[in-house]
Amino acid sequence: MKLLAICISILLSSVLFAHPHSKDSISFDYRIKNSVNMKGVYLVNATILNNSSETFYFLSESCNGLNYYITATSPKVITYIVINCNGTAPIKNSIAPKGVYDFTFRIKTAGDVSRVGLNLALVKLSKNYSVKNKSAGSIRKKLHVLTLSGPVLPLPH
Repeated sequence: MKLLAICISILLSSVLFAHPHSKDSISFDYRIKNSVNMKGVYLVNATILNNSSETFYFLSESCNGLNYYITATSPKVITYIVINCNGTAPIKNSIAPKGVYDFTFRIKTAGDVSRVGLNLALVKLSKNYSVKNKSAGSIRKKLHVLTLSGPVLPLPH
């Protein structure tokens, strides 16, 4: 009987006191436009929205921002990295409650693709977490990743 009460207590506490930064409280949206003079390359204007009541902290990089954290639902679509860097440093970003974080990146198609969905793997950081003297790769391996799926949109012609 005690074991049943403990299990029910744990279950209720996980529901009642869920972490405020779940997939329901952080969302990812974007718009896709043709890139000028680059066939098969598209400009993506993206937004991360924090619908929670607490500040959300996440990792990006000094070179190419969140580009390395984007994946596509089609194997024929890749993130198009314009600048290849020899080194990059981790950056701690934050989004205030009910706030947004806007960023842009490019995608490139290889073949016939009419629609694409994009995913964003956000590395969650705590308020007190310091990225100083750490590599982005080591931080990504150690911390929780929140994978957000955006809408599936048609590619412009």
